[in-house]
Amino acid sequence: MTREALGSVFVLGAGPVAMALAAALTKNGHAPTGLWARRAEAAERAGAFAGIPHASSAWPNALRDANVIVFAVSDEAIAPLAKRLADDGVLDGSQVVVHCAGSLAAEVAFAKIPARGKGLVHPLRAIVSPGETVKSVSTMTFGVEGDEVGRDIAKSLVSVLGASTLALQAHQMAAYHAAAAIASNYLVVLLDLAEDVLSQAGIEGDAARQAFADLTQGALDNLRHTGIPKALTGPIRRGDSATVATHIKALSVGPKENLDLYRVLGQRCVTLSRECGDAEPSKLREISELLANSEPADPPKS
Repeated sequence: MTREALGSVFVLGAGPVAMALAAALTKNGHAPTGLWARRAEAAERAGAFAGIPHASSAWPNALRDANVIVFAVSDEAIAPLAKRLADDGVLDGSQVVVHCAGSLAAEVAFAKIPARGKGLVHPLRAIVSPGETVKSVSTMTFGVEGDEVGRDIAKSLVSVLGASTLALQAHQMAAYHAAAAIASNYLVVLLDLAEDVLSQAGIEGDAARQAFADLTQGALDNLRHTGIPKALTGPIRRGDSATVATHIKALSVGPKENLDLYRVLGQRCVTLSRECGDAEPSKLREISELLANSEPADPPKS
C-alpha cells in the first residue's frame, strides 16, 4: 500500500505514544492532519511537539475527514472513546480505525463501532521520552494485527516510519503482551532487585545504577549479536557451583523474596547453560541442587 493509499491520518491522544507516533509520522513525511486530546493543555503540548494542529473540545473537521484514525490512548479508554465518536456521527463506517494497545485484538477493542477496517499497531518499545523514540523509530518493531484492511493499514503506518513489523493473530494477543511485559517491565524489576542486593554490601546511589545500566546494555548488545543462549555469561554458564553457593549464602541474610527470585531465575539459567554446552553436566546438576535447596549451603568441595 502506498502513502497515497494510506491517506490522511488523525491521532487521538496526547501521551508519550501519541506524541511519538505523531511526531515520527511528521518527520517521515506523512504528518497527521491533526491531534485530539481530552485536556486542552495536553492537546496543545502534544500538537506543538508533533508540529500539527490540535483540538480538545468539539471534534475537528480533520478528524471527521480522516481516512485513518489512530487511537493512541490508554487501553481502557479505547472502546468508550470509539463509541462516543460513533454516537456523535464522527465514525460512519468509512474510516479505518487503529489502536496501540498491545493487550487487545482490534476486533475486541472496536467491537461496538462501524469501520472500513480495524487494526492494531503496537510499539514494542517502552516509550517514556517521545523525543528519544522519534530519533530511533526506524530501529523499532511494531506488533500489527487486525482484519485484512486494518492490518494492511497498520503495516503501511509502520512502513512510513521505516520500522519493522511483527505479524500477530487475535488469539495471540494475551501471550504476546505478557511476553512484551516480561522483556520490558521485568527487566526494570530485575535491576531493582540487583540494586537491592548491592545495597546489602553498602553500595547505593546513581553510580551503582549507572554501572548496572551499562552492564545490562552490554548483555543486550550480546543478545542482539549472538542470540539466546550464547549471550549468557557468568558462573552458572561456567558451571561454577562454588560461586553460586556464595551468592546463595549472601542473599540468605537479606529479604527472602530476593533469594527466592535468584533460585527461580537460576534454574532457568541452568537450562540455558545446558544448551550452551560449555559446563560439565555434573557441575550444572550440582548448581541445580544448590538452587533447589531451601537452606543456604557451603561451597561444594572440589
